[in-house]
Amino acid sequence: MNPLVSIVVPVYNVEDYLEDALNCLINQTYDNLEIIIVNDGSTDDSSDICAKYDSQYSSIRIIHQENRGLSEARNTGINYCNGKYIYFFDSDDLLELTAIEKLVLFSEKTKVDLVLMDASVFGETLNINKEAYFHTDLNNHAIYSIEDFCKKNNKFNAPVWLYFYKASLILSNNLRFEPGILHEDELFTPIVLAKASNIGYISESFFKRRYRPNSIMTSTSNEYLHSLGYEKVVRELKLLENTRFSEQYVQFINERMERCVLGMITKGNSTVVDVYKLSKELNLPYLKIIGQATNYQLRKKIKKIIKK
Repeated sequence: MNPLVSIVVPVYNVEDYLEDALNCLINQTYDNLEIIIVNDGSTDDSSDICAKYDSQYSSIRIIHQENRGLSEARNTGINYCNGKYIYFFDSDDLLELTAIEKLVLFSEKTKVDLVLMDASVFGETLNINKEAYFHTDLNNHAIYSIEDFCKKNNKFNAPVWLYFYKASLILSNNLRFEPGILHEDELFTPIVLAKASNIGYISESFFKRRYRPNSIMTSTSNEYLHSLGYEKVVRELKLLENTRFSEQYVQFINERMERCVLGMITKGNSTVVDVYKLSKELNLPYLKIIGQATNYQLRKKIKKIIKK
């Protein structure tokens, strides 16, 4: 009941947050950990902070590489994993100190392929209640087949830090993140679900996501990259439709494609024409997607007016 857990931590220019993040890991109540830090070409003091922790804690291992992006950093980390379980943790966020212990206990007891958890968010300018990652359609400590999970989980969230993985699920299927794109989790998680047999759920907010200005996901200067990433994800998801022969999974994949096409407008710089062409090519409901985009943008405009 004390299996090794591999925690993969990509690091790139997070000197202001890195120590808090690493402290969450080294102070976990579960102690059989290998913390694999992938320094992805940091140019600030992140490298020095990593070196300091490496010299103090035997559970930490650092891999240095030239800057290749989040996906490649995670992929590098996977290559060094020796644990029975794998967890992906971002280096500007926080984790409850009992998280790994509870996730291991549940995983060992249930033998599930992966476990979903909840998450809360923090940041100076956020409405935390509306941004949190809760899964109210699921039952605490329940086990679901992938088909039932796809059917019942109406508030699906893709970020990999919400999931605790059996390492064999990732390693035996040679699963890796798509290099060079944003929203890589939107592709990785559905691929994992296509390979898994079941999933468990714990309704505790173990993970604490930090929203900070000018991060990869919050920067308004990345609209073009958001569009490119979403389009790549949509095209790859289309190839997944027939990888798991169930009506629930196919519907799930189609819903994910619609959400990503919607993101091309709401987060990216894609036009109505761009979305029309892609929707027609992939046989997606263009009018439904455009209607959702209009509602989203209208709500966003109303919020701005209210704030004034």
